Amino acid sequence: MIKGRLYTAGGLDQSRELDPDELYHDSDSDWDDASDDDIHFRLPVGKNHFYQYHAMQNKWSQLPAMNIARNSFPMVYLDNFIYAIGGSNESGIEITDVERYDLRQKEWKMLPPLPERCRTLSAVAFKGKIIVHGVTSAANNPITLQPQVKYVLQVYHPNSKYWQRAHSEVHGMSDESRHVSPPHLFLHKDTCYRVSYTRVPSTIQTPWVYAPITKPCVQVLDLEVLRDNDGLDSVTTVKIGESISQEHIPENSVGAFRIGNEVFVSQNGFSYCTGITITSDQVEDVDVDQWNSFIDAGGLGDGGMTCFTFDRKKLEH
Repeated sequence: MIKGRLYTAGGLDQSRELDPDELYHDSDSDWDDASDDDIHFRLPVGKNHFYQYHAMQNKWSQLPAMNIARNSFPMVYLDNFIYAIGGSNESGIEITDVERYDLRQKEWKMLPPLPERCRTLSAVAFKGKIIVHGVTSAANNPITLQPQVKYVLQVYHPNSKYWQRAHSEVHGMSDESRHVSPPHLFLHKDTCYRVSYTRVPSTIQTPWVYAPITKPCVQVLDLEVLRDNDGLDSVTTVKIGESISQEHIPENSVGAFRIGNEVFVSQNGFSYCTGITITSDQVEDVDVDQWNSFIDAGGLGDGGMTCFTFDRKKLEH
């Protein structure tokens, strides 16, 4: 939400139907002669659409399209610009293209691409920079020969218009880590966090019933910027802190975690405040009745957020 307006862009459309004449028959290296009545295929088509929703007017409007069609990508707002970063094309291949929309000039311009191609991107604007977190494949462990993945943090410097690889970690693909959600970045009260969770069996449900719950991992991220003799940014490093204690958070399946005395949920690569708090003198888990009332009230459904509301009076200001 930017100044009372909501923006959405890109995506896929199953609108192109594959003509039967395009079907290729592998066995005899010839095109299949299937008729239109035999079979129909629909291929995804990438979109570069860009829309704006004006909350006060309850109205959608179409804005200039992006230069690159993309889907599954993060968008970030910083200093009157909206950034569209990476994502995937219609074939599901990760792209590194980056562009930004000027809210004053009402036009898109291409920027330098991401230095490293990654999937499941998450991005935030923090301390005048843009931090992008992604996951990519890594070489197998040389000792165990087990597959590994690499978490990559890339930082964009808007003033100098360049990207920098700021941090990377290699994680082995153990049985447990296969159930880890891709980390995402989350801003709260001027602090940047990296949030992920592991799905593990419940310890209180019937032992023979696999009831997956979420075991969160929340870490503080900070930037350290080194400057050259002219006062310009030269090197930026990302520091990752220890995991924050998650005591008083009961077993749940909604990616719940705590920061201080506030409780959040993590769903579909985003984190949301529940309005549930933990008191400083609390010795028991979060009150179950309060927990259930949040879920029953429609805040969550089938593992995802179901609705968003806007306070129109606040938007007027």
